[in-house]
Amino acid sequence: MYTRLNALRSNVAGIAMTLLGILGILASAHAAAAQGPAAGSAPPGDPVERGRAIAEAADASDTGWGDNASTMRMVLRNSAGQESTRRLRRMALEHRPSLPHPDTGR
Repeated sequence: MYTRLNALRSNVAGIAMTLLGILGILASAHAAAAQGPAAGSAPPGDPVERGRAIAEAADASDTGWGDNASTMRMVLRNSAGQESTRRLRRMALEHRPSLPHPDTGR
């Protein structure tokens, strides 16, 4: 029983991390959609100039992704109809250039 419980906990943790990843991707896609299409705004003509315009527009619009937090509740039901509830909280802080980076100290 103990081994099965550990396996279940491991599976739940894996599912939770997958859900967190999906939520992060959705949040990024939503933020990108809110900024509008960058690739379609490049001028026609020389491909090098068009590529430069796209890169400059991307650099100008890069304000970072900001801090974010999410809370979730996961309800697991087994075949007998029993429920287990898991509450998850995720917080991510964007590195600020005014503070030293935690890995490099710069």
